[in-house]
Amino acid sequence: MRWALRRIDRIALPAWSAVCNSGMKLQNDDPEHTDWMVGGGIALELYDDPEFKTAQYELKARLQQEHAGFEVAVLHGAGSGFIAGTARVIKRPHDADPASITRSTILVIPQADARFLEHALNAGAVICAAGGEMAHLVTVMREHSLPILMYRNALRDIQDGTRLIAWPKEGRIDLTALPTA
Repeated sequence: MRWALRRIDRIALPAWSAVCNSGMKLQNDDPEHTDWMVGGGIALELYDDPEFKTAQYELKARLQQEHAGFEVAVLHGAGSGFIAGTARVIKRPHDADPASITRSTILVIPQADARFLEHALNAGAVICAAGGEMAHLVTVMREHSLPILMYRNALRDIQDGTRLIAWPKEGRIDLTALPTA
């Protein structure tokens, strides 16, 4: 549970004790990156298995919903308060010029994929339909203190140009709060 809820400020969790051998960690690696698997007796070979990744992030989203009341999964909830902006839905990186994405843009993408990095760094927030906390894009967003949420139905429910509000620390997005531009 700590793995799913550790970056949520309002939930007090016990201190983490690493269970991995020191030789298994890279310098500056998140101490909980694979520790939860080792501690749970799960073979590390499963880490890159697509079905396992899907299951682990669905579990994380469910735990965030059950224990923190989140509506969407928080991959990184930077800042405080809310971000209001216009959704820019792009399905492939070459569909939009990264320079057209600004801090008033909430970028909506299919997955937390490094190919969207240049676009994401210009946005006020990112909502992806798939991806996990250790995806390269999420790690870079965390380094730049930019929020990224995972909402499985993002590409279906959010249209390009939709005005919306995101509360990254609360795991919420509101598609009805602002009139369409």
